Amino acid sequence: MTQAGPARLDLGETEARVSNLRAGGAAVALGSFGVTVTSALYALSPPAAALPAQPFDQALALAGAVAGARTMFASESSRTS
Repeated sequence: MTQAGPARLDLGETEARVSNLRAGGAAVALGSFGVTVTSALYALSPPAAALPAQPFDQALALAGAVAGARTMFASESSRTS
């Protein structure tokens, strides 16, 4: 009778062995392929979607940051109630 445990599954006569080096190489190759595909899609995307808005207006960016920071503080009316 064949016994199988959670750590080892007896597949009979067939054994599939993959070395750590081969598995690591396959993982690196797959990751490199993903980076290449992502870079190609980034290059094909329209500039408005891929790049920051041009021209950069520092005064407008600072005004937006100040306006956004106001929402992080509680108002005086909410503190007293």
